[in-house]
Amino acid sequence: MSKYAARPSKAGSSSQGAGIEAALPNDRANQAVGLKAYLDGIAARVKAVPSAWVRCELLTLKPGDRFVRMEFVEHDGTGRKVAQVNGGCWPGVYGRAVEAFTALDLRLAAR
Repeated sequence: MSKYAARPSKAGSSSQGAGIEAALPNDRANQAVGLKAYLDGIAARVKAVPSAWVRCELLTLKPGDRFVRMEFVEHDGTGRKVAQVNGGCWPGVYGRAVEAFTALDLRLAAR
């Protein structure tokens, strides 16, 4: 195990670390924290956000028998990439998402 701890970037300095420090108690913001505590803090922040649709582009879609991998991106008005995230879900969850899009006469597909 490394003696160095990964540290979040300053809030707002990049799209990856923005707001992470706010998930930690103030008295621990500059101290190393365990991965579970760090992820629990992020999960708490995400759960505190009201439900919302996220507007993005599905760049990559790789359905598999056991897992569906996806890559999402967002571009600004000039076409510059401003955010990117990789994710995935179980095939059953993906199937429900496809059904929901189909019911709205939309198609869920990578570009």
